[in-house]
Amino acid sequence: MHALLFGAAVHMDVLRRPRINLDNPIRLHHKVQTMKLLKEELRSPEKMPLDDVILSVLALGTNEVETMVKNTSYQTRAPFNSPLSSAQWLDVYGSMSSVPAHVVAMRSLVRRRGGLESIELHGLAEVLSLSDILGSTQHMCKPYWPLLRRAITTDDAHSVSPRNLGQAFQTLVSFGININAANVLQSMVDLTFNIESHCRGINLISDLKVFIEKRNTIQHSLMSLPTGDELEYGEISSVCLYESIRHAAIIYSVAVTFPLPPVSGIFRKLAGSLKDILEKSKLDPCWQLYPKTLLWMLILGGIAALETTHRAWYVRNLAALSNALDLTEWKDIAEEAENYLWLESACDAGGSSLWDEVKNERLLDGGDVTEIPGF
Repeated sequence: MHALLFGAAVHMDVLRRPRINLDNPIRLHHKVQTMKLLKEELRSPEKMPLDDVILSVLALGTNEVETMVKNTSYQTRAPFNSPLSSAQWLDVYGSMSSVPAHVVAMRSLVRRRGGLESIELHGLAEVLSLSDILGSTQHMCKPYWPLLRRAITTDDAHSVSPRNLGQAFQTLVSFGININAANVLQSMVDLTFNIESHCRGINLISDLKVFIEKRNTIQHSLMSLPTGDELEYGEISSVCLYESIRHAAIIYSVAVTFPLPPVSGIFRKLAGSLKDILEKSKLDPCWQLYPKTLLWMLILGGIAALETTHRAWYVRNLAALSNALDLTEWKDIAEEAENYLWLESACDAGGSSLWDEVKNERLLDGGDVTEIPGF
């Protein structure tokens, strides 16, 4: 009971943001009581109700607000207009941080229980699975557990997406992405189409539970993709292109298909990571072969870099690249982005604001291309 009340108090604090009281006496009382009672249970491990203990440790391990308070100083505005962000309370759970020691203990208890599939307490396995997917996204690592089988959704066929959404990925197979990555990206394209149809009132999502399970399944698959260093030799031709696409796809996921709040600090982190990858690979010839793929990445990275020190770097490189590609209007830039992953309602406002900065940069320096990777 105290664990649930502690979690509820944290949820209330999150909903009150940015006015968060780190010394909330109610929250601290229930946290201390939970830890005290857990300690007593652990003295008789053979008698303790394991599912209940796992739930208590989960509450302790994933309901911290300290990191959220620190991140509010970095980014106060949302760079994307993320759709369906409150579904499954991602806007709340995505605002909270985890306690590594408690997470390790929770995983140990689940292992002792026989894995997620063996948990019987209603809804607990699903919450643990979501927590794992969320944690892997926030920390940009692979999920710890396999996807919960009872939550796996399958598509008999891909949706027919409008316009040219995602079609450019097919030209990158074998060179910049493998078949596994191509399938994940296509699933993200299909989910984007579902979200867009819902938001426009064309085809409303009739079963939110099925949609959430599909969203979580796709995010688990995305975060489970191997890094460039983990790929088999010869599997693709350009590791740097693969890694750049993977990171850009993660940016898109936390903006659209698995939306997280900016207070989590995820956009600043991802914008910095993508920038580092592009900087290190700036002499790679792949960028001359696929300049419009680079354009899409710089747009997503630039939007994500709102109110960060990385923003100026994206603006400079977008100014140079758009000049080299002879692109002068935002509508033309957005049309190119639609060949990859793009949702106008979520990305257009942030992209248009970014483009205003790019236009000013082009007027100032004439579009020097010396900084563009590969140019």
